[in-house]
Amino acid sequence: MNDAGLYPEAQVRLVAPTGRVAYPDFLFRASGLVVEIEGYRWHGSRAQHQRDTTRFNDLSACPEVRRILRFTAAECLSPSGGGGAGRQERAGCGGRRVSGLRQSGQLVAGATIA
Repeated sequence: MNDAGLYPEAQVRLVAPTGRVAYPDFLFRASGLVVEIEGYRWHGSRAQHQRDTTRFNDLSACPEVRRILRFTAAECLSPSGGGGAGRQERAGCGGRRVSGLRQSGQLVAGATIA
């Protein structure tokens, strides 16, 4: 993400209204965007899937969070990611193009990933 001029906070402590503490992979605080990188190792069983679903719901209820984008680890480790120019950048997640991203190095609320 830094190659695309993006500098999120990593593993920041957030507290859900339920009292649950969560540490999302990346937080773009100004836009309320959380980016999570999901690996199969941590989500492969029924119990792990249930914990992940509960965590996702709690995380989405945090006052700092307006949107959550989830990517697989395979997408983000793909060599097809890389830099771009202007208002469209590749965020390094499977080479998918991220549009409308930058505003002083922060994601803007309407950012989309295609």
